[in-house]
Amino acid sequence: MKKHIKILIIISVISIFIGAALMLGALLALRNNASSVVTGLEFKESVYTITDPFTNINIHTINSSIELLPSPDGICRIVCSDSEKLYHQISVTESPSGSQLNISQCEDWQWFEMLYDLYRKDALSLLIYLPETEYTLLHADSSSGNITIAPDFRFQTVNTYTSSGNTKITTLDAETLSVCSLSGDLIVDDLEATQDIYLESISGSKQIGNLTAVNVTVHGSSGHTFLENITADTLHATSGSEDFLMTGSNFRNITYFETSNGSIEILDSNCGEQSLQTVSGNITLQKVNGNSLNIRTGSGAILIENALYNSNLLCTTTSGEILFSDLDAGTLELISSSGNISGNLLSAKNFITGSSSGFTDIPPADETAGTCHIRTASGNINVAIKP
Repeated sequence: MKKHIKILIIISVISIFIGAALMLGALLALRNNASSVVTGLEFKESVYTITDPFTNINIHTINSSIELLPSPDGICRIVCSDSEKLYHQISVTESPSGSQLNISQCEDWQWFEMLYDLYRKDALSLLIYLPETEYTLLHADSSSGNITIAPDFRFQTVNTYTSSGNTKITTLDAETLSVCSLSGDLIVDDLEATQDIYLESISGSKQIGNLTAVNVTVHGSSGHTFLENITADTLHATSGSEDFLMTGSNFRNITYFETSNGSIEILDSNCGEQSLQTVSGNITLQKVNGNSLNIRTGSGAILIENALYNSNLLCTTTSGEILFSDLDAGTLELISSSGNISGNLLSAKNFITGSSSGFTDIPPADETAGTCHIRTASGNINVAIKP
């Protein structure tokens, strides 16, 4: 490349950085007095009274936080922050499933006015005071605001979504519930659904407790998921790299966990048909019962303590250890390519073992008992029967 072209490129890049710095400095200087440059940025509290009855609620906001509250006087009121440039439109319309309360936050920004709004210090709120406790449908979404639902409401269907805001729902009854966020945290507690519950946050944490449903699905990419006292037919939890911790839960049919780099820890739970998979994360089970167990991990360790399974148990790891105590199942298969396999079982087994280079120490085989197949390429095998 010719020298003068390189010089022009360098000058252009420097000019772009200087221009961006000047714009940022100007916005910072005017953040406390944006109204001196543009008009319509002053926010005021608006109060709307709804007299028409409705069974469905549809809410869309850009950056207002949504909060559903019980009305103290049986009258539906909506209290929100409005300006000339960013305001709420409210109506009650008829839909195929019944009358519907519609709340939409509308914007009338120029591009430079949107930049000023980024520096606004005061949070925008949308408070919805509902006169009834039971409704058919709730759909609420917000780009950057939070969503909070006060206790003791009942809906047939609940759908919420935020881009970066947090969601908090407590003491709610519904038929189906879907709570999604791109990066916000989820706090869900004391919920009962007669059908399904779906919870998703791609990068936010999830704190889930006291749920009852037919099927529960939890999905994420990173962050942490904590589940406590969940009762359902099935649980399906998947993640890219987040950690799972579950305690005090009961699943009648299937419990499925899958994560790439995160760990899985299950305590004091009854898990039915249990399947757990990680690529590199550890898997820990303590005080767990079930019908069967299938664990697969690449390099993670498998740690099991005080666990009983009625039928089959399969644990496989490539390079991690398999360590257990007070474990029993109808039949067991424990496989590690290079890790050690060590622990104690609660009853005699018909042992079948194989280790290429490690040592093996097992009790005598009982051919009348269930099979316990243990195999490792280079690790040691040390198994005992608890007296």
